[in-house]
Amino acid sequence: MAMTFPSDAQRGTPAWLSKFTAVLIRARYRTSVGDSNAAGKVPLTIQGAPSQTANLLEIYDSNKNGLFAIDAAGNIVTGGAAKAASSKVSFSLSAAQIIAMGTTPITIIPAPGTGKAIVVNSIMVEINTTATQFSSGGVVHFYYHGQTAEIMAQTIAATSVTAVAGQAVFTLAPVQTAAGSVVTKEVGIDITNATAAFAAGTGAAVVTVDYNIVTLG
Repeated sequence: MAMTFPSDAQRGTPAWLSKFTAVLIRARYRTSVGDSNAAGKVPLTIQGAPSQTANLLEIYDSNKNGLFAIDAAGNIVTGGAAKAASSKVSFSLSAAQIIAMGTTPITIIPAPGTGKAIVVNSIMVEINTTATQFSSGGVVHFYYHGQTAEIMAQTIAATSVTAVAGQAVFTLAPVQTAAGSVVTKEVGIDITNATAAFAAGTGAAVVTVDYNIVTLG
C-alpha cells in the first residue's frame, strides 16, 4: 500500500528519539562462544498482526517522502520525492474466482486512492490446469475497474484456461498507440473474461503485476 508518514498519535510515545545515533544490528550468539553459533539465526524479525493491512516496514527521508516499504503481503514498494512508487504483486486466482470473473470482474490491484493512478508495466499470468478441465469461457482481459478499454496489448485465449492438465505461462505488455495509452485515475485493476463464464474446472492461476502508483498534480 502507499506510504503515509504517521502522525504523532499513531507513532505513540516517544514520538521520536531526540538524540539519535547510528544503530547496528549484528547477529551474535554469545561473546564467549563467537559468531559461528549465530549461523541460521535471523537478526531481525517483524511479525504483523493477524488482521494486518498496513505496511510492515516503512522508510522515509527527512522531508517525510516515502522511500521504501514492505506491505502486509510481502510486496516491495519503492518511492521517493518523484511522486511515484514501484510495486510488484502476485494475486492467486482459485477455480471459483476463475469461474466467477466472467460475471463479476476480480480486482487484482485495489484502487490507489484520491489523486493517484496505477500505471502497469507488465503482467505475467501462470495458469495451472488439472484433469478436471474448465469449459465455456472466453478471452481473458485486464481493465481499469469499471472500464472496458484494454490496458495490455495482449489477451489470454480461452483455450489456455480450458486446456488439459498442465501449466502455461504468459507475459503481457501495456497497450502502445500513437496517441499513448489512457490511464484512468483513482481506480484499481481487474481481470475478467468475455463471452461467457468458465465452468466446471478445478484449476487455478497466479497473476503477477509490475506497476507504479503515481501521485498526480
